[in-house]
Amino acid sequence: MLTILKEKAFLKAVILCLVCIIVYFFFLSQTRFFAVPRFKFADLFSVVSYHTQPLPPNVDTIKVIIVDDASYRILKKSWPWPRTYVAALLDKLRPYPPKVIFMDMVFAGESMVPEYDTIFADALAKSGNVILAAFLDPRGRYTVPFDILAKNALAYGLVNKPRNPDLSVRSSRLFIVPYWDTKPYDYSSEIKILCQYLGAPLKDISYDGRHVVIESAGAIKALIPVQKDGVIPIHFRVKLNDLDPIPFWKVYNDQVPPETFKDKIVLVGSTAEIFHDVYHSPIGLMPGVAIQANAVLMLLNGDFISYIPKGVEFFLLLGLGLATFLFVYFFPPSFALLLGSIETVVVLGIGFIMFQHNIRFDYFSAVFIIMATYLGNTIYKYLSLWIENLNLRTLAITDGLTGLYIHRYFMLRMQNEFERAARYNLFFSFLIMDIDHFKNVNDTYGHQQGNVVLKHMSQILQAQSRKTDFVARYGGEEFCAILTHTNLQGAVNYAERVRRAVEAYEFPYKPGKPLKLTISIGVVSYPQQKAEKMDGLIEAADKALYEAKHGGRNRVCAADADQGPALESGQK
Repeated sequence: MLTILKEKAFLKAVILCLVCIIVYFFFLSQTRFFAVPRFKFADLFSVVSYHTQPLPPNVDTIKVIIVDDASYRILKKSWPWPRTYVAALLDKLRPYPPKVIFMDMVFAGESMVPEYDTIFADALAKSGNVILAAFLDPRGRYTVPFDILAKNALAYGLVNKPRNPDLSVRSSRLFIVPYWDTKPYDYSSEIKILCQYLGAPLKDISYDGRHVVIESAGAIKALIPVQKDGVIPIHFRVKLNDLDPIPFWKVYNDQVPPETFKDKIVLVGSTAEIFHDVYHSPIGLMPGVAIQANAVLMLLNGDFISYIPKGVEFFLLLGLGLATFLFVYFFPPSFALLLGSIETVVVLGIGFIMFQHNIRFDYFSAVFIIMATYLGNTIYKYLSLWIENLNLRTLAITDGLTGLYIHRYFMLRMQNEFERAARYNLFFSFLIMDIDHFKNVNDTYGHQQGNVVLKHMSQILQAQSRKTDFVARYGGEEFCAILTHTNLQGAVNYAERVRRAVEAYEFPYKPGKPLKLTISIGVVSYPQQKAEKMDGLIEAADKALYEAKHGGRNRVCAADADQGPALESGQK
């Protein structure tokens, strides 16, 4: 085990794994490509939690009155309704007053009939517990209710919620801060709803840099944790039907006992299709008033979501990645897959338990890191093995001294080339080259110098050859070459270039004392040289080399098809 841990390949793989996790955590995970899956993965936990956990406390504290399609149909009024209808609703709730009423509707402009605004404002003043909706428009401007309504209402508060890249609502903005200041300019509607329900003055809402604080008579009524930008994640625990919504028309037509709403939090909002006030949430499509109900319930119950610190999350992902890496590196694939699967199940199980205790972390990244590490290191492992096998194969077929192919591999290549040329009637040539008086080099300068000559000779041959040519060490000081698609004249020209290059080359020996050597070459070409077997070509080339040697060396001699070696070049 310790030996493996010290291996360079292992250390490189570990470093690569760590770098990939770091790049993902600090850069890739923040991009939209990964942000959306991260949100959706956490939504799965929200859905499972919603179906497995009981409804939260204080659900009965919230009463929702919905302006639905049936209300438009039964009251026989199209939108926009006269504000006298909303005034009438407030009048019907007044005998048994709720603690607070929130109108999740926009009353930004003046009515077409100004008298309707006066009637509505009067109803607001008599109720004394109504909070109206204000919102940020697309340009970031804070839009508040019409003047006379804003003055007579208890308050107005921010209602619109920020959306994530997938356009889902998962959080609420508890306050807005103007760009010229660090203090909140105004607080959200749910903060003011909670403040009124708790009996605290709205003026006593404050922000201490980490919490929104609601006080009354010097005592803290609520301490709400909030992020620096004023955002808090909403804990979605209920859907609209869980709140037993009451249609507007029933209240308007006195079909609901007024005491139903006494001392409750009453939310009035629209679910009619004409408003398009429906949004994606972690537990499904939800109208705006239901999202508001979830936000209020969370504040009322102190049911806040917390996230593990980023540093802890980073080291958690790092540990998961390294554990998976070790599984892949030290165990067989099937067993490593089993261990990785167990690891994933354990992480998701612990994650779900934490989720139910309102502690969140990046579940998607945890699973993604495990899967990516498994797949990445499996591919890396087999790719490394493949490269290693290629290197071993190369070592097995190449000469360690010259880097050229060895004689055994040359014979296989020669046989393949001969059969291919014979089958398709193609040209190819074969050359045998021998360094002249090489024995004198070994005897005079030593075998070490002889090895230097052989290395440099291989470099000359490689420099003069094409990529399609095949050059090998034939044995000792002999070399050979296969020239594909080359006739006899082309092979002789190649051989002559090699001969001149060797003749002009200064082989290193001592400073200022280079060695000068020559080479003799025998050339044969197929099908000009008739041969039924490969051995016949090799024999003909060998005879041509013999003629070159005995003809004075430092020359090229080509085998003639009928009369043996005939075509010669070089010095005599």
